[in-house]
Amino acid sequence: MLLKGSRPRARGAQSLAKYIRENTRDLHEMVDIALDIARNVSKRESTRDRIQALQLLLNRALGKPDQHVIVDDVRDDGASVDVDRATPEQLAQLEALLLELGHGEKPGTDARVHEPAPQVH
Repeated sequence: MLLKGSRPRARGAQSLAKYIRENTRDLHEMVDIALDIARNVSKRESTRDRIQALQLLLNRALGKPDQHVIVDDVRDDGASVDVDRATPEQLAQLEALLLELGHGEKPGTDARVHEPAPQVH
């Protein structure tokens, strides 16, 4: 059963996953090895290796921590800007403003296709 938004695995990956599960007591051996590293059973494990083993175990047991991405595309009034819905005139104004602020290229030098800004004589 696939979760919404997930991709099906390729057949090779499915058979490899099945092989690993069958040959590691359904991954219990892998967990035992990680636990041994984390507990420094051999007394030879580096601190880095022990921390990595703990992270692996915690990520599997509790899930990876959420990673938040801050996107700064909101105007001062809180409304977001959707340039895909802008008119050619609005795009020209935006390009001129970006150029004035030093964040854009001169009109006609980018790869986007849109109507050129009207020339004022």
